Amino acid sequence: MLSMNDPAVIDDGFPDDSWVSPRERFLGRMAWVILAGLGFLVFDLTAHPSLGVAVFCLKFGLDRFKTAFWLLRTDPIRRRGFVLCLFHLARSISRVIMSAFIFIIGSAIVVYLFRQAQPMKGLARNPLFQEMHFAGYIVLIGY
Repeated sequence: MLSMNDPAVIDDGFPDDSWVSPRERFLGRMAWVILAGLGFLVFDLTAHPSLGVAVFCLKFGLDRFKTAFWLLRTDPIRRRGFVLCLFHLARSISRVIMSAFIFIIGSAIVVYLFRQAQPMKGLARNPLFQEMHFAGYIVLIGY
C-alpha cells in the first residue's frame, strides 16, 4: 500500500531538495509558462520567430540572475558580493545568449521548411538567411 511518504506518490520531477519551498517550485513552473506565453506574444506582435525564441530563452538564465542579486544583497563583504554578482550576471547572460542562438537556428530551419514556397529575389528575401542574421546579431549584442 502506498503512503504519502512514498517517492512514487510525491515525485513531481524535482530532486528532493528540502531547501526548495513549495512556493519556489510553483514559481519555477510558472516561469516556464509565463515566458513561453510572453515569447508567443512577442512573436505574434512582431511576426518575427527569433524574437519570441529569444524571450523564451530568458528562462535559462533566470536562476543565475536570482543568484547574482541574492549575492549582492546578502554578502557581508560588499566588494566580493559585487564582483560575484557581476560574474553571475555575465554567466547568466552568456547562457541565455547561447541557448537563444541554438533555438533560433533550430526555429529558422523549421520556419524555412514549413513556409510555403514564395518567389524570392536574391539572398536577402530568404527567411532562413534573415533568421541566421538575427541570431548572429543577438550573439554580438549579448557579448
